[in-house]
Amino acid sequence: MKLVGFITFIILCFSCKHKTELTDHSAISKHYYMALNEGETKEEVASLLSTTLINIQGADTARYTQETYKDWIAWDRLFEPTYKVISSVNIDDHRVKIKIEKNDKRIGFLNEEPVVYTEIHTFENQKLSRIELQDYQVFNDSLWIAKRTMLTSYIKENHPELDGFIIDQTADGAKKYLAALTNYKSK
Repeated sequence: MKLVGFITFIILCFSCKHKTELTDHSAISKHYYMALNEGETKEEVASLLSTTLINIQGADTARYTQETYKDWIAWDRLFEPTYKVISSVNIDDHRVKIKIEKNDKRIGFLNEEPVVYTEIHTFENQKLSRIELQDYQVFNDSLWIAKRTMLTSYIKENHPELDGFIIDQTADGAKKYLAALTNYKSK
C-alpha cells in the first residue's frame, strides 16, 4: 500500500512539473507581447528568444539572430504598436497557439482597423524559437494592397528620396515610412 502511495506521489510530481512548463510557455508568449507593447528594452525582448528566431508568414520565412531581431523591434516601435493577447492555449510541451490583436500607425492607414491573427509559438530550452502565422481573422487584404500601392506610387512620383521605405525594416526605414505616410496624408 505504501508503494502505491509513493508511486502516485512521483506521478503527481512529474505531472505538476509538466503542467508548469506548459504554463511557462504560455506566460513567455504573453510576456513577449507585453514587452513589445510596453516598450521594454530590446535586450529584454531578445532575452525571451532563442539565439535564432524563425518567423514564418505564409510563403515568407525570415531568420533573425538576437541582434537582427533588435533591428526589427526598433522598426516596429517607431509605428507605436499596441498588442493585445486575446487568447493563449498550450498545444503541447513546446508549442503555444496565441491570438493577437495589433494596431499601429502603419496598420491603421493600410487596414483602417486593427489586425487580428493567430500564431503558433515554438519553444526550445524555454526560449521562443519560432513564430508561425496561422491565419488572420481580421485583415482586409484588398484594402491593404490598394492603399499600399497608392502610397508607394505617390512617394515614387513626389518624394523619391523616400522610395524603398516599404521593404526597409530598420529604424531608418520606419522613419521613412512614417514620413511617407505624413506626406501622403497631407497631399
